Amino acid sequence: MGGIQTIVMDTAHASKAVSPSIAQTPPSPSFNFSQNFDPPGDGRPDTSRGSGARTGSCTTTVAESTAELTSDPDTPASNHRRIRPVMPSGNFGLTWQDHPTVFINFDGIVAPFVVLRFEDQAGDYSERVTVSIDPEHSIQGFSLPNDRPPLAIGKNYKWTLLVACDGQVNPNHPIFSGWVQRVATTETTTLIQQQSVPEQISWYTSQGYWYEAVVTLHQALQTNPTDRASKTLWTQLLEFVDQE
Repeated sequence: MGGIQTIVMDTAHASKAVSPSIAQTPPSPSFNFSQNFDPPGDGRPDTSRGSGARTGSCTTTVAESTAELTSDPDTPASNHRRIRPVMPSGNFGLTWQDHPTVFINFDGIVAPFVVLRFEDQAGDYSERVTVSIDPEHSIQGFSLPNDRPPLAIGKNYKWTLLVACDGQVNPNHPIFSGWVQRVATTETTTLIQQQSVPEQISWYTSQGYWYEAVVTLHQALQTNPTDRASKTLWTQLLEFVDQE
């Protein structure tokens, strides 16, 4: 997956029902994800069970990529740089993507690949994939290939991502996890995709669509890297994640 750049978002108050009509006045770029949404399918998962770390480190940065990777926790890289998932503190969000994308901020730390797994609560679904990391991008998105079975609508899935710091799958390496529920698209979700990026982000973040918010901003910045509103929203998103 290609890397992403810096985000920001605006969040209106969460509402129980959303009219297909979209707000007439474009929201000002500012981000605040509402975590009080009611998932329409399975109940909210217990995100505290078996949850991964909020941050982790390998030890080698892009500037030090010619040096040998080490596991010494006292190296300058591990003291000053941390890998973190681009997720809210609740580690849960909605999506209508059949193969949702998980974003990771490597903060300049170099590693060869990640191992990403999605599984459901009943143990009926378990898919794992190994994906190379592009050292040119600090923030990158990872997802299952399209030929893998899609997530079922209305079900909660836990994803787990391991960063293979030295090219080996080691349980001592950074491991992150989060939850996602896939929901069906509606007339409203179709209409909102026709609105401006700030309007989309405002609606996604107020309704619990974390994964849509991040992907939308990522794609907007890839299409137009100089767009001020998208850059502001992306930056605010990263600040929101860091403060969680």
